[in-house]
Amino acid sequence: MLLLSLSSRVLADVPLDHVIVDRDGPKDPWAKILGDIDGDGFTDIVVGGRRGPLVWYAYPNWSKGLITEGGYKTVDGELGDVDGDGDLDVVMGGLFWYENPRPQGDPAGRAWKTHKVANHPTHDIELGDLDGDGDLDIVTRDQSDFGHNAGDKIHLWRQEQGGKWTQKVINCPHGESIALADIDKDGDSDIVIGGIWFENERDIVNGPWSPHRFGQWHPSATVQVADINGDSRPDVVLSPSELKGQTYKMSWFEAPADPKKENWPEHVIAEPVECVIHGLVTADINGDGATDVVSSEMHQGADPDEVTVYLNRANGSSWTKQVISTKGSHYIRVADIGNDGDLDIMGANWSGDYQPIEMWENKSAARALRVPITINAAGRERLDKPVEVEMNFTQLLVRSGDEVTFNKKSMRLAEVDAAGRIIEASVRFQFDKVPDFNGQANAKGTLTFMADGQTAADSTRTFHLYLGSAEAVQVPPLVRVTDGVQHRGQESFMIESQNATYYYHKQGAGFASIVDKDGNDWLGYRPGGGPAGEYRGIPNMGHPEGYCHPGKTVSSSKIISGGPIKVSIFSESDDGKMQCVWDIFPSYARLTVLKMRKPYWFLYEGTPGGKLDEDSDYCIRADTPGGTRTPASVKWDGDLSVQRGAGEWLCFGDGSRVLYLVHHEDDEAVDSYWPMRGEMTVFGFGRKGINKFMEATPAHFTIGLCEGSTYADVARVVDSAYAPLSVAIGNPEIVGE
Repeated sequence: MLLLSLSSRVLADVPLDHVIVDRDGPKDPWAKILGDIDGDGFTDIVVGGRRGPLVWYAYPNWSKGLITEGGYKTVDGELGDVDGDGDLDVVMGGLFWYENPRPQGDPAGRAWKTHKVANHPTHDIELGDLDGDGDLDIVTRDQSDFGHNAGDKIHLWRQEQGGKWTQKVINCPHGESIALADIDKDGDSDIVIGGIWFENERDIVNGPWSPHRFGQWHPSATVQVADINGDSRPDVVLSPSELKGQTYKMSWFEAPADPKKENWPEHVIAEPVECVIHGLVTADINGDGATDVVSSEMHQGADPDEVTVYLNRANGSSWTKQVISTKGSHYIRVADIGNDGDLDIMGANWSGDYQPIEMWENKSAARALRVPITINAAGRERLDKPVEVEMNFTQLLVRSGDEVTFNKKSMRLAEVDAAGRIIEASVRFQFDKVPDFNGQANAKGTLTFMADGQTAADSTRTFHLYLGSAEAVQVPPLVRVTDGVQHRGQESFMIESQNATYYYHKQGAGFASIVDKDGNDWLGYRPGGGPAGEYRGIPNMGHPEGYCHPGKTVSSSKIISGGPIKVSIFSESDDGKMQCVWDIFPSYARLTVLKMRKPYWFLYEGTPGGKLDEDSDYCIRADTPGGTRTPASVKWDGDLSVQRGAGEWLCFGDGSRVLYLVHHEDDEAVDSYWPMRGEMTVFGFGRKGINKFMEATPAHFTIGLCEGSTYADVARVVDSAYAPLSVAIGNPEIVGE
């Protein structure tokens, strides 16, 4: 779900519209369940009365269909594909499951077949494939209050072939409620109750279920498992569910690295609360990327009987309370009802004078913050151009009058025409946070997006960045990086782009191979062999120290951005004298030299088209209005200087494909080229002989493969790749309110 909480005001007031689904639903609607019953892709509602009937409501008109008149005995129910035929069946206490007539029949018009699992009343039901055999098993628990005295056992029902079920009983303290979650992250579902989790060791019927106490808690608890603090561990949220008149607290327990350790850190969400919070759900209600908590008090509690959203602030260290009803609710459920990209809340009281089936429809997806971004080609035609924009969302949102907790998953980018009409609803992009990013105080980073197609030399294009949109889509990677690849004697990063595959030596901090789409390696580094192997590479900058040279072992490298439009690699020498960043885009790669022992050079020592052929390979220099083309056999030296704009560039070609090299900052340093022993090119920005001439840092270089064999062909691509665009960020505004 892709939403952004827009302000402190909005954070405390998620827009939720109250909707009555049915004023005359089943009497005493104990069981409430959400899921797609009819297979139309939308969430429907299932409700079971205390003594029946069990019905379902079809989205969007909430037409009511009968599942069964009664016979079950439960407070809870669950949906799952029990028979594996691709639709959702209903499991109710008693213990029964009701077979969805789909896919052969209409669940609204045909009878649901009843299957009895056991004669077993329950209070709580959960479904999951606990033994990993591909079918659903059932876990149940009754309650200990109200004379039941049966909440001291968990019942597990393993599904067998032929519709049979095998029972396992797990002893536990008295109480109520269960949850299933992979607490130890070993790939199977464990069982969680108030204060204890039971470890699944895969032999779910004959094997042990070892208990691990994570905290002390009230005997009757409602249990939810979710990552509250964003550390990717399953935390546990508990509320006191029985009895009225008693008070306790609602808390979350922070999972440690080893969840088998006792006494997890407890964080109180609310205190005191009456022990009637039977409804408890964890979900991202306001769409800021953090898990919120929704709770509901049963109607028998002291007034007001609150249904409440607790908005998670600062990774569970503080909470903003929003009361959405004072009429109470029993079990509550959360799902995206209507597929509009936000989560809605559904519930009903289990008894009393007020029993409508109701929902609180989340309207967050209808609102978004829009930031206009305008690019101008600045006199150069652009072709499928990646655009980079430094964004300070904290500052932008202050300008809009809103204070936010930023979530990059909330972003969507669209291109619009001059009238503001959307012409491309899903522009490909990525957002890379600054190292000291903070969603509230320092929401900064780089937005990289694709201006696809042709952008004429003097044209302007406008994009709208939406924060809070529910319509974002996953971006297929245009650039992909793989770590730990062994290549030519050293562990490497392999970066796959649209027109080349790059192999970057992690300790060498240089490219050992650039392989085109036909399999030709334009570098051809390999250990040994001088110009036939070990001399080769890009950029080979620091001689004799070995900085930025494949095969050397004087540096370390790490991925700082993994795509999908830009892969970024940071390298630093062991002596601290060299630092650089490579940004690899779909059609070219850019080097930023942050720090370098001076003087230095930038070299291309390689093999055009896979093998240097001095007679047929060629070099084109951008030093005259039409460029200068010479065979690869001709050596030369002199300062390259382009005829318009900043920078200097040239290319080396084999047939109709070239590798171009650009130094963004024009200088007066000598550049030179010669072929070495018919084995490789030796080209250097800032090099003559063994002398180095470049001093400036930071410095920027771009390399890339492209199709073409003339100066005009290559100049068009080079101009698009490295010449800066003009980018303007407009004033943000909230839309859709």
